[in-house]
Amino acid sequence: MDNILLEGSIILVFHLFMSMLSLAIFSSLIVKRKVAGSIFLIYLLAIGFFILKSLYSYSPIICSIVVGMYVCLGIATYFNVKRKLII
Repeated sequence: MDNILLEGSIILVFHLFMSMLSLAIFSSLIVKRKVAGSIFLIYLLAIGFFILKSLYSYSPIICSIVVGMYVCLGIATYFNVKRKLII
């Protein structure tokens, strides 16, 4: 049981780190070049869908936590990009 908890927490921490990194790249791309940022966003959404699909087969609880992380990080990125584009 302890190994499953450790694996789940490692998956969540790694996924949070990679999501933050990819959204930081997206926010810098969308400000500089909108077309490249849009293509990168489509790529991120496709990869996110496949990750959620494989995570759901591993553990539905971890998948729901990752969906919550996606929503929170997406909202934060939206406001960050909106602030950068206005200024």
